[in-house]
Amino acid sequence: MADRLGLKFDGVMEFERALELRNRMKNEKRFLIILDDIWNDKLKLEDVGIVFESDQKRCKILMTSRFERVLGNNMGVDKNFKVDILSEDEARNWFESIVGDKFVTTPAFEEYGNKIVKKCGRLPLCIVTAAHSLKNCDKLPLWRNTWRQLQRSKHDEVVHTAIKLCYDKLRSDEAKQLLLLCSLHEEDVNISMENLMRYCVGQINMFKDAYTLQEARDLVYCLVEELKDCCLLLGGDHSDTVKMHDVVRDVTVSIAKESHDTHCFGDGSEVEKFLEEKKFEDLKAISLPNGYLDELVFDKSEYTKLQLMICMRKKYRETIPRGFLDRIKLLRVLVLYPEVSASHLSSLQNLCTLCLGNFDVKDIAEIGKLKYLEILDLSRSKVEKFPGEIGQLTRLRMLDLNGCQDLQVIEPNVILHLKRLEELYVDWFVNWHSVDHVDSNGEKSNAGLDELKHLDHLTALHLCFKEGTFPTE
Repeated sequence: MADRLGLKFDGVMEFERALELRNRMKNEKRFLIILDDIWNDKLKLEDVGIVFESDQKRCKILMTSRFERVLGNNMGVDKNFKVDILSEDEARNWFESIVGDKFVTTPAFEEYGNKIVKKCGRLPLCIVTAAHSLKNCDKLPLWRNTWRQLQRSKHDEVVHTAIKLCYDKLRSDEAKQLLLLCSLHEEDVNISMENLMRYCVGQINMFKDAYTLQEARDLVYCLVEELKDCCLLLGGDHSDTVKMHDVVRDVTVSIAKESHDTHCFGDGSEVEKFLEEKKFEDLKAISLPNGYLDELVFDKSEYTKLQLMICMRKKYRETIPRGFLDRIKLLRVLVLYPEVSASHLSSLQNLCTLCLGNFDVKDIAEIGKLKYLEILDLSRSKVEKFPGEIGQLTRLRMLDLNGCQDLQVIEPNVILHLKRLEELYVDWFVNWHSVDHVDSNGEKSNAGLDELKHLDHLTALHLCFKEGTFPTE
């Protein structure tokens, strides 16, 4: 700035130079200062000599940042304009304006222009990078080469560098881990923030300062806002969900692979390659979105570090062999979607979070042997009976039975043994034991609402009941 104003600093100390610059700027009645890519809100403009006097009405300052909080907290910004993902028309128009209007009608543009814009995924950084490489150019080989490079790579190297830098600058390790966890989900899906919380609670030292599930949930929401703030996450299509832009996800998956402990597998060939090279033994978290669980089942590797496994597919083999479960016995978070037998799960004695949503499972007695289980999600499963064995889960903090339309029986005195339960969700079951009714043997036929009074830590309750089933106290 001093050079542009023809100013030669005499002072040596920073505050002396700032004062000289401030005095020099007083003489200007019209100028624009651009501060690009500000990383934190601790920057004080007066410390670098940028101060506007009352009569400098036509002097403006433009600041840009990847972090909305930076411009919103202490910078005194008058107007904040968020540059989000562009619409299709905006992306195309911007690309055309950079390339040059007279080149829009060339054969090269007509053949490759729209393809390149689409491949850029409407991300401003990717669009401007690709467009500048073709600015004022009508040479067909150059357009063809640009398209070929974009087509062969999942992301432009410049975009990768920018996103990686943004990732590295995240303020907390929890935010980084949460983003890596999001990258384990399939492309373009709505990621439930509630599910993220349940996965995080199950991992060692992930949320060590969150003492309750609600505190963990609040922390996830705060971290999501931080990730949205720097455009690493997007709002989902539904409330309480998030999405990852394809390009951001590609880069995050790449970052996860570089760390050698988190991996989202895209196809069977990738799984086979990992098995051949014995790389599974180093992984802490994996996702098998296309259902290649069988490859792992028949492999004899020891998965001694694996803490989290997400398997998403419509149908797996009927049972998971106990031998395989013995090799993942340190697993803490297991997510299976859907239709796999719950038998043999008792091998996973370190399991903290078990999510069997949409499961075609009826007998869940074996789950009662998972003595360290804290979160059990059976939502929308086919379970018909909630057996007494579940009462052994004395560490259980959350039980989710929402959407279990086939559930007819919750055995008496099961719930009252779940002393640490913080959250209980049972929205379809209505056969709660009436306080005035017992069967022919003088016993309860179902759990009663009076059992809830024994749950001293309960903070969230969602259930249905018929008239006349209220507890006596």
